[in-house]
Amino acid sequence: MLGGWLGWFWVLAWYVLASTSSPAGGLSSLTTGSLACDQSLSCSDDGLPVFMSNIDLTTSDSRTTRLSFNDSRKQRRQKRWLERKTRRRHHEKESLKLRRANENSTFANLSADEQELLLKKKNETREAYRLKIETFLRSRSEEIARMGQLTRVVVDCSFDELMADSEISSLAQQLALCHGENCRSLTPLNLSIVLETNASRIFGALQRISQFNWGARDPFGARVLFRGLSDAFDPRELVYLSADADEEL
Repeated sequence: MLGGWLGWFWVLAWYVLASTSSPAGGLSSLTTGSLACDQSLSCSDDGLPVFMSNIDLTTSDSRTTRLSFNDSRKQRRQKRWLERKTRRRHHEKESLKLRRANENSTFANLSADEQELLLKKKNETREAYRLKIETFLRSRSEEIARMGQLTRVVVDCSFDELMADSEISSLAQQLALCHGENCRSLTPLNLSIVLETNASRIFGALQRISQFNWGARDPFGARVLFRGLSDAFDPRELVYLSADADEEL
């Protein structure tokens, strides 16, 4: 009996507070912080009131989350790096235009015999470079035919969420170096980089180093696969090398 009276007392107190705080004086809605309730009253089997509420737990607070000191410093450092990179690229383009303009001006002031001699030297240089590339490609093709099959190496980059930003940058630089050395090697590897998605932090670091289009320039460049390791390759054909492994080779 006492519990029933206490329940009705709290209902009455709540009704008075809601009536005085609401402009319309009714049980329209009560908002406390970010918790909004649309309520109605019904009675349970024991005669006590039951609040039937549709509770919206979505926050209405529009305050933005403040960054920590380290995160703010990283953002400022990244912004300064991008600005320096943009200025450096602009300076390189302007220098190239100026150098070409000077070369054209110098070439125009030469006599006909001097111009012919200069063009002949340029053609000889281009021909020597072309022969060097062709010799390298032929030697590499012969070496690959002798081996029969390239050694497959896969770099699993699906753990980038566990790595710090400095580790991500270091890994991206090492992958870029591996790609370059593999393109210049007479005995290249079948090199693949496995990423979960193109939103990977490692993929973003690779794009910041250079436009990640290496595989299109050289057939032996690093291939990028945006799927899981077990989906890209048969696990039975792989030997997973890791510093955390229990078994030693």
